[in-house]
Amino acid sequence: MEATGLALGMFCSAEFTTDRMRLNSRDRLVLFTDRISEAQDRRGAELGIQPIIQAAKAQPWSSARETVLSITAQAAEFRFGEPSRDDQAVMVIERFESQRTALRAAAEPQRYKPEPKSVTGTNGIKIRNRDRALQG
Repeated sequence: MEATGLALGMFCSAEFTTDRMRLNSRDRLVLFTDRISEAQDRRGAELGIQPIIQAAKAQPWSSARETVLSITAQAAEFRFGEPSRDDQAVMVIERFESQRTALRAAAEPQRYKPEPKSVTGTNGIKIRNRDRALQG
């Protein structure tokens, strides 16, 4: 889903279009403020969106919390540890197949370790699915 309008909250009279998308089990929606993508290094270059996308995809089996920490750490590292001059926020929304699974994962995140499973496709390429397993 692409951004198509003004940032939320900038103007009281702004009008927005709505869009719908379906999240399947274990799909994530990553939202972040412009201060994350516009983090600047010492030369003034901006981090951009692609490194954030890469950070979100780098460890698909990590928790939503770990994904948030990874993205914010990447922005801080890009700024060479300099504090942000503006507010910044990252939110990761993850869909679980049931409320029971979601509550269990929230209560025991150290035990809820999604386990990558792979199968070999007809073309010989290994394909990873997003099945999860409870460890312990």
